[in-house]
Amino acid sequence: MVNNKQIQKVNRMLRKQIVQKYGVFAVALLVISSVAYVGTQLQKGSYAAALPATLTVSPATSTVTTGSTVAVTVIADSSTDSVNSVQVALSYDPALLQYVSIAEGTAFPVVTATSTATPGVIRVARGTQAPATASGVNNVVTVNFLVLGSTGVAAVNFDTAFSYIVRSTDNVNILASTSGGNYTLKLPAPTATSSSPASGPTAGGTAMTINGTNFVSGATVLVGGKPATNVVVVGSQTLTLTTPAHAAGVVNLVVTNPDQQAATRASAYTYIAPAPTISSISPSSGTTLGGTAVTVTGANFATGAVVKIGGVNATSTTFVSPTTLTASTAAKAAGMNAVTVSNADGQTTPINGAVSFTYVIPAPTISVVSPISGPTAGGTTLTITGTATRTGAFT
Repeated sequence: MVNNKQIQKVNRMLRKQIVQKYGVFAVALLVISSVAYVGTQLQKGSYAAALPATLTVSPATSTVTTGSTVAVTVIADSSTDSVNSVQVALSYDPALLQYVSIAEGTAFPVVTATSTATPGVIRVARGTQAPATASGVNNVVTVNFLVLGSTGVAAVNFDTAFSYIVRSTDNVNILASTSGGNYTLKLPAPTATSSSPASGPTAGGTAMTINGTNFVSGATVLVGGKPATNVVVVGSQTLTLTTPAHAAGVVNLVVTNPDQQAATRASAYTYIAPAPTISSISPSSGTTLGGTAVTVTGANFATGAVVKIGGVNATSTTFVSPTTLTASTAAKAAGMNAVTVSNADGQTTPINGAVSFTYVIPAPTISVVSPISGPTAGGTTLTITGTATRTGAFT
């Protein structure tokens, strides 16, 4: 029967041997219980498991954003062998990842040692109270990292010189292979929360500011699907640009960072067609009866435009081109009247300084005179048939 004094003596001897062979950290693999590992020595890789024992991380790959936390779980697979201790040594790039915390796994409730003092190195030893029962696939520990880098790949690998899976039956290290993780780094996606101004001419050239988050130098902007010019990233929350030319209407703004992550601000900008202008009308006069065919020339005419004379719509307006309209005048009282054009979007030529059209009373016409002859002495009564637009027109 082995007494406690003998156990303590053997444990002191084993610790000394392990320190000499494997370093101080391997002492953590001796469980605290006074009945474990008596008369045995941890042998690194001396025997093989029933099936190869492995250490892996989960997830093995993922894409992570700057400023987020990534949880890396260490999985020990000992097949059918019972395991009483697992030591994990992880290496990582401290310029890309920062250690935050460790959460214990479900299979090994006793934390026998932890070391995170050295940037880029994490060592954790996990054990069970004897007798050991853990076997198969086990969650050893979860290490939480803060993502510092914005591009590239952050690797988390095992240091096999300090990583072990210890079999319960003989305290032998049965670890056969390890597989680390690779995490693709990226910046967080941009957001576009506001923009100013809200509208501008279809010709483009409007200076605009977009506010949001996570803008990166080299970002591009689409306004209604067309690339903006003079895009300047003032800071991560502000960029400026000049709008391109575009047809009239409401359009989206899309900000795209160099990593192709994008933010859309829907229906954020309205292109407004310029107001129409008139340079001439021909002819510039017609009868009060209406029906005079006129040609209006100017600029910025649009399909659906209407010619008005003295505020009265022409009986018909035909869009010929952005510079030409034809119309037929409506009946109106005699006088000079301003000519205007209203586009379908409601924009109208200004009345001040407008081109004018003059309505005139038509001259009378004679179609029949009866009788057609009489004596030189006069006195013959005549009947004249024709048209007149006012009393006393025939004199």
